[in-house]
Amino acid sequence: MGAGNDPIVPVATAQPVAAWRRWRARAMASGYSVGLIGLGLMVVLLAVTHAARLETFDAIATVDRHLASLARLLAQGADRVAAIDATPSGFIERCWALVVLVVGLVFLVALPLLSPLRTLVAAIVCIVASVAMPLLFLEPAGGLLSGGGLACMAMGLLALDVVHGYFDDARVQREFATVFGPYVPPALVEQMARDPSSYRSLIVPRSETLTVLFADLRGFTAVAEQMAPEDVRLFLNDYFTEMSEVVHEFGGTVDKYIGDEVMAFWGAPLADADHARHAVLASLRMREAIGRLRSRVEPVDGEELDLRVGINTGLVSVGDMGSAFRRSYTVLGDAVNLAKRVESLTRYYGVGILIGEQTRIRVPDLVCREIDWVQVKGRGGVVTIYEPVGHLTDVAPGVLDELEAWANALQAYRLRRWQEADGILLQLQQSCVDAGLYQLYRSRIVRFRTEPPPVQWNGVTVFDRK
Repeated sequence: MGAGNDPIVPVATAQPVAAWRRWRARAMASGYSVGLIGLGLMVVLLAVTHAARLETFDAIATVDRHLASLARLLAQGADRVAAIDATPSGFIERCWALVVLVVGLVFLVALPLLSPLRTLVAAIVCIVASVAMPLLFLEPAGGLLSGGGLACMAMGLLALDVVHGYFDDARVQREFATVFGPYVPPALVEQMARDPSSYRSLIVPRSETLTVLFADLRGFTAVAEQMAPEDVRLFLNDYFTEMSEVVHEFGGTVDKYIGDEVMAFWGAPLADADHARHAVLASLRMREAIGRLRSRVEPVDGEELDLRVGINTGLVSVGDMGSAFRRSYTVLGDAVNLAKRVESLTRYYGVGILIGEQTRIRVPDLVCREIDWVQVKGRGGVVTIYEPVGHLTDVAPGVLDELEAWANALQAYRLRRWQEADGILLQLQQSCVDAGLYQLYRSRIVRFRTEPPPVQWNGVTVFDRK
């Protein structure tokens, strides 16, 4: 998946097509106007190249005379360069005009792709060539081919590129600040703006495997009813700031705030091979951070604020998207919807964090508790969901024993060994403070004992609501 309806490009032409697309994208981003202005400048200077030979254009003619003097000075005392005796002077000049034309066309194609340093080097090469080439084509009569046109064209294109680069860099910095400023750390925006050619393509929507996180502040709606509007605003400002700092700390991108919910993703705009792991570690840190904010508000009906997080990894479309009126750097796709569904299941299972199986596969160094096989509304496939517990080195032996007993209970439950599963769950419920998950499965077993599931039941829990 991911290619969609893109045409299949033969192997023999794939690389040229890709190269053409890269050039086109970079040329458009840099501005075709530079190339077009350069073309106009090239045509003008090509015309005055011949005019300078006739000394009808004073500025070019002056440059041409100085270059000719320099060429003769270099030729003195050295072996004479082979003269072209049989070639008419007019034909030589036409060939030299063709050289100027070719150089101008090279500039036209290369200018949108060259960095300022490379443009400077190219201009210096052209200026040197305007001296060296006429020296190689000394005529018997002592005349020299006109190098002033080429030299002035090179300097003109260089000046054009410098001026455009100044304004283009400012535009690119504003563009990156507008697109990425609200979502990624300022230091990263500055890094991207310093090398825009490497990062500009990140704005264009593309398919990428990323990890998406939704974090919902449960219980805040009831708490907000008891607070003044100004207090609600101040609390949410602190809450969003705290959560965003954690996301940035682990290299994530804050997508948006939805009510009291935070949406973030990892792996874009900058590539991150460990995007799933960083997202899970960030969720654990976010759960710790919410404890500091919880003490600032009074619980309502005994329900304290709690952060519930859902994470999923999968193929998404990421880039600058939206309408003609409002755009944002965001992610779209089935993997995003599943991350939201996983987050909504945290309340049902009574756990703080749930991750999808694709995320679990990418965090082998983290201890996770398998929660259930589920089929969420709107999706036909079955997804295994897990609760991350922590790094293997940080998890206490007693917790590992609890997870092993739970795995045995879950296996017995799926094999319909109700008595065995209920016995293990009862022991876990009696020995654990947070036993909501175990109570949930015991209530299922009670129901299945009186109303056995159908023969085709395979342990999957189907949710028909979001």
